[in-house]
Amino acid sequence: MNKVSSYILYLVCFVAFASCAKVEFGNPRATRDEISFSTTLNQETKGDATLVDLTSDGNGWGVYAYYTQKNNYASPGAAAGIIFNNRQVRWDDGNNVWDYSLDANHKKEYWPMDPEENVSFFAYGPWADYHGAASVDPDEGPQVTYTASTDLSNQKDLLWGTSTSGLPHRNVHMDDYADSKVDMHFRHAPAKMHFTINSAAQAEETGTWIEVIPSPIPPTETPGAITYGTQRQGRENINGGNRDLYYATRTLTITTTRTFERPVTEKKILLSGVEMENFLKNGVLHLDNPEAFIPYWTSTGNEYLNYSFGISQMTTSIIRPQSDDDLKTGWGTVYEGVDNAQKQLLPGPNNNFYLVPKEADTPGAESKNIKITVSYHNIGLSTTQRYTKTTTVTKNQRVLFYRTGTTYYYKQSGSNNYTTSSSTAAWEDTSSSSTESESAISNVSVDLNFSEDNGGSGWRAEGSINTDIIGGRNYTINLYLDGRELNLTVIPQPWDLQETVFDYNSFVNPVIQSLTYDSDFVYQVINDNVYINNRMGKFYFKLGSGMYLYWQASLIGDDAFAFTDENGEYLRNEDGSFKTAIRGNIGDDMNYIYVKAINTAAQVTSKAKLRIYLFNSENRAVVALPKDNWLFVSSTYIDQDEIKRVQEWSVVQSAN
Repeated sequence: MNKVSSYILYLVCFVAFASCAKVEFGNPRATRDEISFSTTLNQETKGDATLVDLTSDGNGWGVYAYYTQKNNYASPGAAAGIIFNNRQVRWDDGNNVWDYSLDANHKKEYWPMDPEENVSFFAYGPWADYHGAASVDPDEGPQVTYTASTDLSNQKDLLWGTSTSGLPHRNVHMDDYADSKVDMHFRHAPAKMHFTINSAAQAEETGTWIEVIPSPIPPTETPGAITYGTQRQGRENINGGNRDLYYATRTLTITTTRTFERPVTEKKILLSGVEMENFLKNGVLHLDNPEAFIPYWTSTGNEYLNYSFGISQMTTSIIRPQSDDDLKTGWGTVYEGVDNAQKQLLPGPNNNFYLVPKEADTPGAESKNIKITVSYHNIGLSTTQRYTKTTTVTKNQRVLFYRTGTTYYYKQSGSNNYTTSSSTAAWEDTSSSSTESESAISNVSVDLNFSEDNGGSGWRAEGSINTDIIGGRNYTINLYLDGRELNLTVIPQPWDLQETVFDYNSFVNPVIQSLTYDSDFVYQVINDNVYINNRMGKFYFKLGSGMYLYWQASLIGDDAFAFTDENGEYLRNEDGSFKTAIRGNIGDDMNYIYVKAINTAAQVTSKAKLRIYLFNSENRAVVALPKDNWLFVSSTYIDQDEIKRVQEWSVVQSAN
């Protein structure tokens, strides 16, 4: 039977069923075993759809349910009856329940009279966003058409409901649930992606401070007011008469200013644009997912979306301003540039993309893998920096004087003569003090240098993401600019696990053997860097039973390392690519992992973080970082309890 015939049969079944006034499973029993619902959403992150979105403003979610008597559910067309056909389930705040009968057109529905008869439920949300996009395929079942958007301010999440097993509520009975409530575990169906960027460290050269010539500027002397003492110090015959001598006192301030300059040369990588191509525009989410915890998507047509971001849309600190004057002014503050520290490519809070999942394509000129092109400038800046150092000396001085009438006569230097000029008097220092101050460093000249920027035209670098984009995953894509190349690192996580956020509270599996390196394969350990011999490393660890059932070892980095077998042969994925993640069961045996540099002829140092994740029965993951039990033990770092610990290791192979 072709799909069209199947669909017609499905419509006939639906109309026939809907026209029946009563059917066996719909008759309410005396106990009134109504079908009811509860909901769970594991993660509520800013921007994502949440239970609040479902409960507020009469929004709710949509549900389908099929009655199959004692047969297992196969497809809507094969069902004996339809209980729910895209029914809206809304939150009744007054009664604190989910209700699908809040209007006159709907009624309460009931479990089958026979407790062994099967019902299958499928759900999506939020209702307000997707009820018009929901439909039923006679073979695949209920589905929702999703359209991605290039408008970052209007990104929409899509939820689909499963049981705790990550699969739909297929072939269930009232007795399977407490209080007959079908608990919908809503999960995120699209893929989510955000971008970070960094680069090789940019060179900075700073010269030494040199005193500006001519320097120092002649000191300035500022005498203070003269105070005339009244206690006689002696009597002498001066200028034909006996004179009573007294001391006059004053302060003398001497200020010396010296100027210093130094040259500073810096380089920055600044972005002018980012283009992203080959994102699927439309996709269909099938609510009957066959694989646990993984949403089942198919694409519709071959329409693709392209994203283009200019300097007005990217993070201010990494963009190339249109004005050179703005760049000079904000060189060390606003326009920090792309450096070896990862920065968000797009400003928050709207820096996430919700994507239609897609499989990786064969690399090549016609590939539809996600392609990213970065336009950037490599700009130098020469600055002359200046500051001044001011030395202030304050002297307390005195000199003998006598007075005739209103005229003062001061002792001269080098003789017994007296003069009426205080500036040529023989002042003697009685005490002194000195202070120094420095001005803030200022830029006296700023010159931009475009000699390494393609004559000021800038550069373009391209890269592609050759990996499957799976729904329900949160991807961190890091763009790494290295010279003229763009390298992309793809880090997929379960939706509720962020790369930069570690859950310290969930590590409850006991550590029997901490992650340890085999000394035959390791020749040096410095801090958290493990330097391996012959480009191969061996590590082992053992975990006890607990809430997590599986472990996963991942090499987080620029595709520098991969896992091997004990003989050093690379482990490969089905598509032939190197394995950078391996998984195993947590059991009684010791776990051994082997790593090896991918480019064994590399002229540069290879480095990757070795990280361990733990997964529970629902495939939810946490990073296995230390808390009460420490998985990673360091030879160099000692905590307050004098136990050698480190968060995670970096595997390093030095350049040839």
